[in-house]
Amino acid sequence: MSPQTGDPRRRAEAVVREPAGRLLQLRPEETAGLRGCGHLRRGQSERTGRPPRPGTGRGTVGRGVHRPRRAADRRGAAGRHRRPMTSAIFFAVDGTLCSHTADRETVVERGLESVLGPADPELVEIYLDTLDERRTALDPEAEWAGADAVAAATDADVDPEELVDALREAEIETTTVPEAARSALSALAETDHLGILTNGSRGRQAAKLAAHDLADYFETIVTAPEAGVAKPDPEIYEYAREQVDADEYVMVGDDYEGDVVAPREAGFVPVRYEDEGPSFWRALDAIV
Repeated sequence: MSPQTGDPRRRAEAVVREPAGRLLQLRPEETAGLRGCGHLRRGQSERTGRPPRPGTGRGTVGRGVHRPRRAADRRGAAGRHRRPMTSAIFFAVDGTLCSHTADRETVVERGLESVLGPADPELVEIYLDTLDERRTALDPEAEWAGADAVAAATDADVDPEELVDALREAEIETTTVPEAARSALSALAETDHLGILTNGSRGRQAAKLAAHDLADYFETIVTAPEAGVAKPDPEIYEYAREQVDADEYVMVGDDYEGDVVAPREAGFVPVRYEDEGPSFWRALDAIV
């Protein structure tokens, strides 16, 4: 059986990597004891490879990662029943949940053309320059500012709201979501708190999630404009932690600085999404 067609459980460890090249060990012989997204090998010590001592509650978070535990868990009084560990798992949207089939210049050109007819390349540039400037300023209305700039630069009578809707629709049409992603998210949502953590605006990202039937899996959406800080600043992860009460926090994303380094500094367990090689979502679906 070739590596491309084999059991995805056997290919899991080739999918989820930490930046230094060390794999988060998701080997098939260990998957029976995994709960949630497979970010921890529960019941085995990373340092020794042996099961933890009874009552320690130690898992195998990567070195240097702090996993907060509540005082009740630390006391470990004899005869006390441990409550189940709770996990909050946050996902990036663009490049992780949604794959793009066209670059953003093409998306904007198609969106503008649906309203204005053949789009002048200068209008595309005006929109993107304004959008980037306003996003850097953490403006939640960045899309509207871009649409206003385009409307001001054309002689046509243009409704900025119509432009925003057309641009969002053009983006939705050029994004895809693997079916295995829905299956994995459905399984995770049964036991864990799922969230979105994004630098995009709430309206734009919520529109994509709804269009791809993903919205119901997520209980929390954290956006950079609302947090007042953007990835890769670790402070956005501190803000996310304040929104959800959990024992451990996980970030799944494709960007090395924003989705791996920054969350690790904030005490999250990072899981890096890679769209090359074996299917991340099929492997994750097999594990959960």
